[in-house]
Parts: sequence; structure tokens; C-alpha cells
Amino acid sequence: MKIEIWSDFACPFCYIGEVRLKKALSELGLIDKVDLVFHSYELNVNAKRHQNADLNQLIATKYNISYEEAKQNNDRIVRMAEKSGLKYDFTNITTNNTNLAHQAVKAAEGRGKADLMVQKLFAAYFTDGQDLGDINTLVSIGEEVGLDKKKLRLDLENKTFKDLVEKDEKKAGELSISGVPYFLINESLVISGAVSVKSFTESILSVKE
Repeated sequence: MKIEIWSDFACPFCYIGEVRLKKALSELGLIDKVDLVFHSYELNVNAKRHQNADLNQLIATKYNISYEEAKQNNDRIVRMAEKSGLKYDFTNITTNNTNLAHQAVKAAEGRGKADLMVQKLFAAYFTDGQDLGDINTLVSIGEEVGLDKKKLRLDLENKTFKDLVEKDEKKAGELSISGVPYFLINESLVISGAVSVKSFTESILSVKE
């Protein structure tokens, strides 16, 4: 079985969705039998760095809602993450453009480390408040998953994998993907959003049959 995933590291639901997917696969005994393919998707291609930003205010401004509404929405997401065993620290987020982070995943993919790299990047962003637009940060994370830090730095500086990121995003456009996470199972069944573990399980079983 092949499951393709379009997601962005600045998307809180993407991390939750991928954790739920893996839980479903684990419960079905398929966690090591499925080919997970990670595709790039940028929620905001013009995103810029905001260190220790008030995420509630950024969300309120972006969606033209009150500060309190934004805080309530974010608090709900934090509780949602906790139920999936994740700890989100929205008070310590460093927002930035995620294009380089997606390029780092492409570099890791060539070493069979894409899945681990993706999980490390999500945790770095939502839990540790690290800057995923910073090459030094990405090189450090890459070294943690077993990548050659000198080669990764050179690849990121030269934008070696930028074309692959753009290819993913072009494919997203062809599939009319307007939001993430987006899961495509065996190029036939679409699951959109951070659905429940039960929903993932039922969908996977329907494809298996």
C-alpha cells in the first residue's frame, strides 16, 4: 500500500493527522508494510520570520478575528494535540518560511530518512520553538537523523532540492489540493484533514479489501 501525504510544518493539524495515521497503521499491523511518501506543501509561500511571536495575535490578524477567538481556537488545537500524545507550545513558536525545511526532507528522502526527518521537524517547530527557516537549525536536525551535515548544508545553500519541492506543489495544484493534511491512498482514495484514528482505519481497510 502506498500513502502519499501533502503537509506543511507550520500546520498544526498536519502533525496530528500523521500521528493518527501511524496509530491506525500500527493497530492494523501495517506500520512497516506501507510506503509513506511525503510531499511538500506551503500554506504561506510568503511567510517570514517571527521569533517568539504572539501566535494568537498573528492568527487574529490573518483571519480578521478577535484576539480572544484566536486564543480559544489555538487552545483547542493544543488540547487536540495532547489527545494524540503531542505537546504544542504556542507561546514559543518561531514562524518562518518552510520551503527550506521541505528541501531538507527531500535531502533526507535520498537516504531513506524522510519519515524521521518529518517527525523531527514537526517537533522542532511545535514543541521546541525552533526556526525551520534557518539553515543551521535544519543542518542540526539533519545530523540527528543521520545525514551528512556538510552535504546537507551545501544542498540547502545551493537549493539543490528546490525543484522537487516545486514539483510536489505543482502536483498539489493538479489535484486541486487547497488545504492540508491531504492523504492519497494507492492513488485512489483521498482523506482530507486530521481525521480520527477510526476513520483512518476504516479507510485503509476499505482499500485493502
